[in-house]
Amino acid sequence: MPALKEKRVAILGSGELADGFHEALVDFPELVLSAIGGASGSTVDALLRSGRVPHLVVLCTPPAGHLGEVRSLLHAGIDVLVEAPLTTTQEDAEEITTIAERLGRIAMTAERFRVFEAVREAGSLIDAGRIGRLVYVEARRSCKLDASHDWRGNLPQSGGGVWMAYGPDCLDVVEILAGPLERIRMSSVKRRQGTPVEDEARVEADHGNGLISRIELSWNQEHPAPIARCVGEQGEILIGWAQSVVTTDRGREVFAGGYEQREVCGALLARFLSQLRRSEPTEDRGGLTLGWIEAAYISHDSARWEIA
Repeated sequence: MPALKEKRVAILGSGELADGFHEALVDFPELVLSAIGGASGSTVDALLRSGRVPHLVVLCTPPAGHLGEVRSLLHAGIDVLVEAPLTTTQEDAEEITTIAERLGRIAMTAERFRVFEAVREAGSLIDAGRIGRLVYVEARRSCKLDASHDWRGNLPQSGGGVWMAYGPDCLDVVEILAGPLERIRMSSVKRRQGTPVEDEARVEADHGNGLISRIELSWNQEHPAPIARCVGEQGEILIGWAQSVVTTDRGREVFAGGYEQREVCGALLARFLSQLRRSEPTEDRGGLTLGWIEAAYISHDSARWEIA
């Protein structure tokens, strides 16, 4: 497969993921950083008015602005890698997909836990029967975040709280470990910080055959919880930020290292470039993920299991 010609890339937005993409570029000599900007739609406008428009944009801005930003970039002939969530509604995500298909461009959601080696390896261990029949999966995302002083705590800007922010990552994790979702239920939310959005959430996902996974999210914990725990009839897998281990009656074994932002961002860039090379790119999952995010919010109000 021929290598890509040199391409100019801009990284728009701020935060750890934007920094990780910046650091990862050193491993891609075909990508030349042409611009790096802040976290607002005006940054996209300024970029498009500049005399040196890039071929690619990595978009790490707040998700409420993604539809307008990605629409403008696609119409300018620019392919876009978008930090999850792709947008804040499934309808907006589908609009992005439609525009990209019509223009023959790529708009790809940066699903970082789908390329994180520890999660992928854990899925392979489960499929190989290393811990026997899987009976329980738990995914967690937690940190200490004052949402009242952050865009995430503003409902009109964010579209949702901790579930909107971290839900897409955890949905990817449980699907890799337990299989596709059949239905979803948000069993509880809390607003300890007094913002319009939830800062804690508990969500259950039904994967069929009696297998239920649980997702726990919080912006009120000082120390991050392990990424995931998988319990089987013959053992257990713990996926951590520093290392991942499998425990069976034969003992305890470290099977993967820790989460490295640069490494994960490099894998995302590699997947993005692979999509650009394809004559028929694979369908982006961003819209489906937003469907499950919305279904969970609906289930909290309906007190029923919902489907996307």
